[in-house]
Amino acid sequence: MLSAAAGLLLATGALLFWASNGMPYQDATADMLQAQQQRALQLEHLMLLGGAIASAGSYYLWRGWQSHTG
Repeated sequence: MLSAAAGLLLATGALLFWASNGMPYQDATADMLQAQQQRALQLEHLMLLGGAIASAGSYYLWRGWQSHTG
């Protein structure tokens, strides 16, 4: 259960940071835009990792529940 909740929190937090990273800079330089794009890619990977952790945790939680009920 802890891994399901932690993965969900990780994915949600990464999504919020990803959304705030998308705010346009005023008078952005090429370096700033490149750094923003790299940060967005890192946050996308973090969202995928959080989703994978939440999925795995939910699966094992479901399997444990199934073994106790049947």
